[in-house]
Amino acid sequence: MNFKEINIPKNLVCRSSDLQTNKDRRALFVQLLKKWAHPGNGFIPYVWGGCSFVNIYTTDFKKHELNNNLSYYARDEIKSCPKNGCDCSGLIARVAQACGIPYFFKNTTTMVTKLEALQKTDILQDGDLMWMPGHVLAVASVKDNTIIEARSYGSGFGKIHELPLNQVFKNINSYDDLLRSYFANKPLGLLNKDKEVKSTLTSYKLLKLASVWK
Repeated sequence: MNFKEINIPKNLVCRSSDLQTNKDRRALFVQLLKKWAHPGNGFIPYVWGGCSFVNIYTTDFKKHELNNNLSYYARDEIKSCPKNGCDCSGLIARVAQACGIPYFFKNTTTMVTKLEALQKTDILQDGDLMWMPGHVLAVASVKDNTIIEARSYGSGFGKIHELPLNQVFKNINSYDDLLRSYFANKPLGLLNKDKEVKSTLTSYKLLKLASVWK
């Protein structure tokens, strides 16, 4: 139980002094999200309340049954305690702060009340966010129709990943489809890993990342 000081090389610092504009910060935000979603040779696990990671893991999780109809999910290869990884809010907050973005919302309730919702006159951009009760996702690529999230275990994922929209929402194949549903206030079917509708979303919002600078 002691402290050790470690010098961190300047070339490993996450925040770059070359980020002169908010456009640069947004671009790095998307780039870093993609890197965390594709760390190579594994994945970053979902951890409720988590906002950082130390190691990359490879094995799938298991559901452990307890007495009194209680159960929990765990990856047996992870021996560390506390567990390291990210939940949905922690992922967005940590990556944004690493890129010099003044994003300080630790939960989805605060986020949805502080950020501005996308309007019909706005253009959806990479890095914008999508809120639903208890969850947040990031627009990874409007062009490629992908989204990034840290998804919990009940849906069969339990990790940070980048997925095409049609693997997240039923009958939504593009951001044009999503925008049409959004502005028409149509419910969305949220899919699990087996592409089954896990829940129906009657409330969701597309939020402008740029509104953090206002």
